[in-house]
Amino acid sequence: MPDLLDGTTVEVSGSTGRRYVLERRGDVISCTCPAWRNQRLPLERRSCKHLRAHLGENAEAARVGAPALRRPRWSTANIVAEAPYVRLRRRAALADTLARAEAVEEHMRVVYGMPLPRHLAYAIGFWEGLTAVEREEAWAYLGTGPCGVSEWYAADGLHLRRIDELDERLHYRFRADPPEFVSVFGGNSDGSHWGLWYDDPGALPREIAHNWARDSAETSSCGPTLLSALREALEQAAAEPDWTHARAILGWMHEVHAQEWDAYAEAQIEAPPVRTHAAIGGMDPLVPGVDLPHDLTVGHERRYEAYRAGDPEVLAWIERARQELAAGSPLRALFLGRELHWMDADPWRQACTELLVGAYDALGRGPLARITEVHHSHRDLRSVGVYLSAGHLRPLAAAAYRDELATVEELLAEEPGREAIIDAFAAVKSIPVATRLLEADPSVAEAATVQVITAYAREKAYDPAAAAERGFPLVSHLLTAGGARGEGLFAALSLGDPDLSTLLGAHVDVHAVDRFGASPLHMAAAFADLTLTVACLGRGADPDLRDSEGRRPLDLAMDAWSRRITTAAAVIKALKDAVQPRERPSADPFAIDSRVSHAKFGLGTICEAAGDKLTVEFDTAGEKRLLKRFVTSVQGDDSAP
Repeated sequence: MPDLLDGTTVEVSGSTGRRYVLERRGDVISCTCPAWRNQRLPLERRSCKHLRAHLGENAEAARVGAPALRRPRWSTANIVAEAPYVRLRRRAALADTLARAEAVEEHMRVVYGMPLPRHLAYAIGFWEGLTAVEREEAWAYLGTGPCGVSEWYAADGLHLRRIDELDERLHYRFRADPPEFVSVFGGNSDGSHWGLWYDDPGALPREIAHNWARDSAETSSCGPTLLSALREALEQAAAEPDWTHARAILGWMHEVHAQEWDAYAEAQIEAPPVRTHAAIGGMDPLVPGVDLPHDLTVGHERRYEAYRAGDPEVLAWIERARQELAAGSPLRALFLGRELHWMDADPWRQACTELLVGAYDALGRGPLARITEVHHSHRDLRSVGVYLSAGHLRPLAAAAYRDELATVEELLAEEPGREAIIDAFAAVKSIPVATRLLEADPSVAEAATVQVITAYAREKAYDPAAAAERGFPLVSHLLTAGGARGEGLFAALSLGDPDLSTLLGAHVDVHAVDRFGASPLHMAAAFADLTLTVACLGRGADPDLRDSEGRRPLDLAMDAWSRRITTAAAVIKALKDAVQPRERPSADPFAIDSRVSHAKFGLGTICEAAGDKLTVEFDTAGEKRLLKRFVTSVQGDDSAP
């Protein structure tokens, strides 16, 4: 690589053809490009792609050091409070995903021969923690959700069946994806997708890359973790009034991103490397301790035209790469192989495979060589989807969608399994088919309700009349069959649809509780749903019932007041009117077992009284010893906030 002597300048060409001047003044080496000028670093520590290309990657890394990773800072300005059961369900979904992480990481080692970072499980757990309607909106600004190896984190993800027993490494591997790229999350248009980037298949990946498969198919680096890569789009959406759920999603990402970042730091993953971006297609390959030859850091436009035209000069480039590879220097073979892989031109297919496989094997990157071989031998597949839906679900779902009851009967006779039946409810069209599916496994009612409500929400966004025609009779049928509890009830309430609330009020089991100890009345209060609150009370729901964290419906309605002032106020009144006065153990309002409230600690029960001092066991803050004058007696009921 050329040096730059003190007091000298050199003019270089940027990727767009603009000319920039590199200059050295003592310890400061500058560039006139905007990237160098706008950095918030001391002058002597600034660098840019033009300096790295001219002086060499290793020389620049030694001069300025690798950029340090800093814990992300969040603004909470656009984050909104949410109902307690929303966050509880989010955290439960994250915990379920993390519980499967070890098995998924082992599967990655078996299939790819490469390690999978634990921080990915947090990103997928974030997505799993979104409600159905939040996901329906989020595809517009985040993407379609987990894909590729991230699908393994699902409950049945390690039991997915392959089409024609195709190699799992082909799943979500788009035609121009480099071997280093392993898909983890889908975008919302033009084949947009994100993936882990493995410069060294024996080490944890240091960054997330992005690719537009149906556009330019160029790959670019976009952050050390997946949530870091998705965060900017979500923050932009949260600032727009048209996105109903973006601020709630942002609040959840705020919580999980911190945990994802801690997992990244705990694994002691190095900061992403600096790159020259000299390779056509982006994300040039790295060989530790070796800089790109100067002839490869420039002239990418000439190489592109030569590849595209089938210029015989390319044969000379390939031959030189072969010779250097044979002599123990694989960088040129790797570089040209990657460019030819991206070009995907017929004249260079065989040479591309030869160069890449040879270079990866020479560098000890066998897993990448094997990915190259399997990818190049199946590059003409019509779809990147290698897996059938879990457990061979497609035939049953297709029959349900076509409303073919006889075919559904035949497929159910083959005992397709619980997940297949649940999957079919996402496509079911009629009550007779839904009834038959429920008869096959009555335990799926709640999960089926979630599926149908999700499909209803999707259709409602485009055709309200069709949604009502299809959705309401099915939802009503499923609610009657036992789906109006737990997750089914939560999914219905999250839509905020008054007509659905009326259905729930007629069919919900008011005495049922879910895994969080929440009754339908708890959830109605948490969502400030007056219709369901009144219906539950009218059918005998207990307004004093406490959930697993000791909260009554009234406590949750008061919490919802800041989010939904009008409806929450009406719910609070209805619940207060329903609460029966409690008998006091004595006329003394501060006797043992009396209820009191405190401005900071909330409601509590007196467990010891001595003069003007009280020992109070607070519902959420534990035991405190206080002066009597700092607490207020709760006479008649304990509904005071």
